[in-house]
Amino acid sequence: TDRGAGPPRSDPCRRPGRAFRSDRGTMPSVRSFLIGLGFSALCAVMAQYSVNVVHASTLAIDHMPVAAIFLFFLLLLVCHVSIRVLRRPLRLTSEELLLIYIMAFVGCAVSEMGLGCYFLPTIAAPQYYANDQNRWTEAILPHLRPWLMPRGREAIVGYFEGIPASRPIPWRAWAPALLAWTPFLLALYTVMICVPMMLRRQWVERERLLFPLAQVPIEIAREDERGIVLFRSRAMWLGFAIPFVVSAI
Repeated sequence: TDRGAGPPRSDPCRRPGRAFRSDRGTMPSVRSFLIGLGFSALCAVMAQYSVNVVHASTLAIDHMPVAAIFLFFLLLLVCHVSIRVLRRPLRLTSEELLLIYIMAFVGCAVSEMGLGCYFLPTIAAPQYYANDQNRWTEAILPHLRPWLMPRGREAIVGYFEGIPASRPIPWRAWAPALLAWTPFLLALYTVMICVPMMLRRQWVERERLLFPLAQVPIEIAREDERGIVLFRSRAMWLGFAIPFVVSAI
């Protein structure tokens, strides 16, 4: 035997009683993908409506977007309340819940600071800010590909200054540019996914990072035979009630 070998190291991300179990295997179902797709679209709509229509708080910004957490919490609450009337095969498993959260999380990132807040103004700004003083029409615009920018001065001005409610969104002015940028954006996000996958062994198995932001949805989705563990915690409901009541007042 190897005298230098110590006891096997336990995985810090695994704790007793928190292993995820799936009644249908480890592959998420089609329904979880569809729910996640709907949540992604809903997060984008909620974020833009909150910021640009009612001028309220940003819901899809920062490393822990409120929109994704709210929808995920609401979904779990609905599942927990209906646990006694639904048959077990119809319940969402932990794998499905985490897939839904990840899709909603990515939807928040793409619609706000992760892409939309910078990408859309950038491709429209050269034409909008070009004037006789900065001479961008002569110095910059001739070097840009027209098919990479929205078409029509009216559509660009409407993006920055708004359009009347009676007028439709000028999708035809934006669609060609968005389609032209799609291959690059897909390649960019593919690289962003592949880089952490390449570093996974170093981060997880050697450095044993805990990824604290990932612990939030994992803890929320943790369940046992009686359902979601979090919703049976009095401390959680007390902590939830205090800011909820204060904000409601």
